[in-house]
Amino acid sequence: VAQDGPLRLPLQDVYQFDGRRILAGRVESGALRAGDVLRFWPSGRRGQVDRLERFPEAPRPDEARAGWCTGFTLEEQLFLERGEVACHEDAPPQVSDRFEANLFWMGREPLRVGQRCLLRLGTQEAPVAVEAVLRSLDAGRLEGAEAPSCLNRHEAGELRLRAQRSLALDLHAELPNTGRFILEVDGDIQGGGIVTRVLESSDERLRREALAREEHWREGEVRPEERFARNGHGPALLLFSGPAGSGKARLARLLERRLFEEGRQVLLLDSKNLRAGLSADLPGTEVDEPVRRFGEVAALLLRSGFIVACV
Repeated sequence: VAQDGPLRLPLQDVYQFDGRRILAGRVESGALRAGDVLRFWPSGRRGQVDRLERFPEAPRPDEARAGWCTGFTLEEQLFLERGEVACHEDAPPQVSDRFEANLFWMGREPLRVGQRCLLRLGTQEAPVAVEAVLRSLDAGRLEGAEAPSCLNRHEAGELRLRAQRSLALDLHAELPNTGRFILEVDGDIQGGGIVTRVLESSDERLRREALAREEHWREGEVRPEERFARNGHGPALLLFSGPAGSGKARLARLLERRLFEEGRQVLLLDSKNLRAGLSADLPGTEVDEPVRRFGEVAALLLRSGFIVACV
């Protein structure tokens, strides 16, 4: 099944070698070949494979099949990170921050609605929260309950989870290797599960708009890696959040000053400034459009290689 299935190659790391960015990972299903056009999810970036790499020096392979660890380069270098999943365009995974799963819980403390854990799925990792415990099953007595308040130790159950960011997901019944995950609490593995249903993302509209922008983006002559080399660092987005009066704006300004004095390309992006300028034409009750515009400005700064402190 893995050999005949759609391509799934979670990126484990990106190596810089002789001016090339070599993407490395393990082919979980399908096969990868030179010339393949790929999509990387959940970002949606698109690229074409230039060639496969092999170490130490050896004849370059024509393809990498399921179960193989491989490295490859793209014809046009993209800024990609660990956790992206390489797929063929015609067979993408599902992308969302919400899904349902069957889970076996091993933690000493019960798993309750609202609890936060760290999810690891392949090379992806993201904080997740329990939205609902739908059913439970005591593994010893084989007794179940509908809509319980929690999952106790050594209980299995059906849950609805929400991640802090979008993930590339497959149903376990279709692609087992990319449809199973673990949950960690304070660095300890306390649960393991499988994806049974993918739900619509909470920010699906914004995600589709971002993909459309990427699809029609016209690149300039200066490549991102050239900007990174000149700056001495890659881009980063730092988001400061908290209740009014918590000091988040002051902390963001102090960090901007500190990074600037260290020679970093950094800029404070204050939402109040954008409200007064870029979004001045919008009514004060509008919520979604100011957020979209804020995100577009932040994306432009990230493309320029800046560290962006958002508040």
